[in-house]
Formats: sequence, structure tokens, C-alpha cells
Amino acid sequence: MHPDKPIETGFFATTVRAILHYHGILFEPIDPSNPSKGTKITECRAIDMNGSIPNAAIPKMIIT
Repeated sequence: MHPDKPIETGFFATTVRAILHYHGILFEPIDPSNPSKGTKITECRAIDMNGSIPNAAIPKMIIT
């Protein structure tokens, strides 16, 4: 939160848009017998958007 833009209260307050509930990260070796092959990272999270999202913004949120 920025000091110049505090969280608003009331019926039309929309300062807080999204809440990210971060669950964790799992690190796994791609090839356990050869560490130089790299690491697979699996991230688990849940997002509450607190409202609707424009359709044009949704593809920008997807990480593959």
C-alpha cells in the first residue's frame, strides 16, 4: 500500500482489487541422476480478483 493512496472504505471503495493467496512452490529435479539437467518448479496459488476483469487482460495473467 502506498501512503498517498490509502485503502478506501465504503460502498464504492475499489482500491483493493485482488488478493493473492500464495500456497507454495515445489522444486523437483528434472533428472535426479544428472543435476545439471535443471529443476522443475511447480507453483500453487489462488487469486481472488474482487470483481470482474476485462477479457483483454485475462490472457496476460496466464503463465505457462
